[in-house]
Amino acid sequence: MELISSKYRRAILLGAIMAVIITAAVVSSTFLISPRISAQTPLSGSGTQSQLIVELTDPPNVPLGTTSLNLTYSLMDLLVTGPDGATKAVTIIPGRDAMTVDLLKLDNVSKTLALSTVPRGSTVTLVTFVVSKIAIEINGTNFPVTLATGGNELQLSLSNASAIQNNRTVLLLELDPTVISTSGNYELVSSSAGIIKPESEVGPQEASVGQLQQLSYYDQGELRLTHGKISAVLSSLVVNGNVTKMNIEVTNTGSIPERLILFGIHGDFEWTACPSAGQESSRYFTNVCNGGPNEVLLIPGEPHVASNATIVSDCAPRHMSLVNPPDIQNDLNNPIVMNPGQCLAFSFSGTIHLGSHAIVPSTGEGQEFTVRVFASNGVEVKFGCVLQDRDFSSPKCTVES
Repeated sequence: MELISSKYRRAILLGAIMAVIITAAVVSSTFLISPRISAQTPLSGSGTQSQLIVELTDPPNVPLGTTSLNLTYSLMDLLVTGPDGATKAVTIIPGRDAMTVDLLKLDNVSKTLALSTVPRGSTVTLVTFVVSKIAIEINGTNFPVTLATGGNELQLSLSNASAIQNNRTVLLLELDPTVISTSGNYELVSSSAGIIKPESEVGPQEASVGQLQQLSYYDQGELRLTHGKISAVLSSLVVNGNVTKMNIEVTNTGSIPERLILFGIHGDFEWTACPSAGQESSRYFTNVCNGGPNEVLLIPGEPHVASNATIVSDCAPRHMSLVNPPDIQNDLNNPIVMNPGQCLAFSFSGTIHLGSHAIVPSTGEGQEFTVRVFASNGVEVKFGCVLQDRDFSSPKCTVES
């Protein structure tokens, strides 16, 4: 009897521990403060409910030789504003077969990820995937991929989504991801868009999780209409010792609000002091004396100090920083959303660290840098800049068509 009693006590204790772990994991995996409900529990605020089918489309922009890009997620959050104005989060935990999606197979195809129920008249404003793992296969070799904005939350902002008005509606998400290589690591950044398809455009097979369907002309046209438009320029790039100063001006030239996500600077960077052999174990420092890294990522942010910029600009000042946990959280809580016609000047001044060592842009005359600006609504601006003189206060930039 004592043996049986011990087993029961261990089982009860294990069950209690697992309940605490699961609860903690769900709470820690989301930044949303609004009340959470199950995907099967109707939102309040209306007596008429609509079936919502969540689909994902769009192949990624990946390095040459890529044969798969698998995204595995543990849950999906829909931030929904009901017809009564109340905002809540609908949490969807995927089934075993719906947890991993090969994004490379979504070329002109959409895949049904989940089903939910929301009040008629509701609007979905944000979709968040809590990512467990991303893996890319290049030339037969698998590599891990991390989110360029850090953490494990992949956000799809829907700034221009329509209200749900029919008995059955498809929320079609266009992830539009780009995989970039930063110092030997692979990182993913998304400039997503999304539309609400009316019931007349929804086929009966789409209500089956895992189902693949071709994008219609309606789907393609509506997704194109959701894409925003911005312009950007690298207005200055100066190096003084191990301190780099740069300024990127961004203007929303479209007709809808744009959420800025990330800046990427690609080009030649040099070590301010070459690390000694064995000094660092990271692969950042493999053959470092033969050349530095070639990609630096920065996250946009609100001003945290008074601006001392000497550059004359009509754009309101903002700052950008190297991707780090505090600024990632700040961006989640206070995202930079630009209204149509708005111009912002993002400045960086500081030391760019890789491990315990500093790098700076190569500043020889004629050096070329490629700048990418990622924003919501399928927006990515890419332009090249050439350093023209010794002070590099005004690099010559050419935007790609």
